[in-house]
Amino acid sequence: MEKGRTSEKRAIVRKRKGASQSSGRAWDTLRRGLREALCGLEQDEYLILASRSQNYFVQFAGHENEGMRAEAVSNAYLTGNALLSDRACQALQAMGWCSPTYVPIDGAPPPATGSPNFYVDATPPIPFARFAALAIQTLHAIYRVRHPRELAYKAGTFSGGNVSIRFPALTIPRRIEGSDGCGDDTSTRESEVPVPTTPRSAAPPFALPDGQPIASEAVEADLKARVSKCEGAFEDSLWQLARFYSAVGRQKEATECLERCLAATQDQARQAAGCLGLGQLLEQQDRYAEAEAMYARGLEIPVATAEVGYFLHNNRGYCLNLLKRHTEAEAQSRAAIDIDPARHNAHKNLGLALAGQGRLTEAVRCLLEADQRCPGDTRARGHLRALLAENPEVLAADPALAAACRERRIRPGRVASA
Repeated sequence: MEKGRTSEKRAIVRKRKGASQSSGRAWDTLRRGLREALCGLEQDEYLILASRSQNYFVQFAGHENEGMRAEAVSNAYLTGNALLSDRACQALQAMGWCSPTYVPIDGAPPPATGSPNFYVDATPPIPFARFAALAIQTLHAIYRVRHPRELAYKAGTFSGGNVSIRFPALTIPRRIEGSDGCGDDTSTRESEVPVPTTPRSAAPPFALPDGQPIASEAVEADLKARVSKCEGAFEDSLWQLARFYSAVGRQKEATECLERCLAATQDQARQAAGCLGLGQLLEQQDRYAEAEAMYARGLEIPVATAEVGYFLHNNRGYCLNLLKRHTEAEAQSRAAIDIDPARHNAHKNLGLALAGQGRLTEAVRCLLEADQRCPGDTRARGHLRALLAENPEVLAADPALAAACRERRIRPGRVASA
């Protein structure tokens, strides 16, 4: 009897060990997929990983050059048995999460800063791997999610209506709006009602299956609506495929997708955004002359949003600097600053353009301005230190500028990358 019980216990231990190893591999796979997804999260986009049974979730918001925010749900949105204990809250803080700063109140506007959830803010360069590991540890150890199969994700844009973003690398289901809980990555289509119109006398009527006549204009409107919907779905699919290829380092395929999207779309705002995205992909392949031409093409489209316009000018200035066309780079950088003087990128690129023209004092001021506006991006500081190391007479001739550099603890140093 004892021997039989021992064998049974060993079998149970082996089974548990095997299940634990399988779960560990699944979590590792999800962590790697989450890192890839976060690398592809852009300005004004969000990604949520949520439990399919409880209201536990972690979420990320992309703020592009301003960085990224990660949040883990707090007791402000939990009830009953799901509430976090004091020990769990302390564990979240020990893991690096900042404590919630306020409790949301219905009808009251939220504060400009802080969060009702546990949160972490990161400025560029964003630690995607650390964010992914922190999210997985939080879901598994604190929220007691036993296996990734108990999760689903939701991704979209804050200002894009029902735009949904797919991240295939996550290997978990995508949450479907309008369904009960989180289901598989499928959805049902609602039938469309044709637009009612008054039939023209010369237009032949069409018949519904029940024999009732329907005006040809209504048929036309219905079919046009279906064509527009299919075109939009095709463009969205190309965009998402391009984003996927870019996230996994397959820049050539991403470039091809965006080129197809530019050729297919009639939406000028999308064309401008596509030129920006395509230019960025060309930059990643060190094809700076082609990238500069693509940004110039985007600037020829008059309906580009302020933000897209800013980055078209700014990125074009960056490429022109690399191509040693510093006078043109100055003009593009100043145009970007005119659109949004609060961003640091164009101030940095303007400083490099001025330095390339030998206007060193102006260059130092611009690089110092960029460093002040975004200390987390150390590129401007690196260029400034390099410029001062090669041209110490600049500060010697301008005591006020020297004092400003000392105040920010900027000393001459090694050459940095752009």
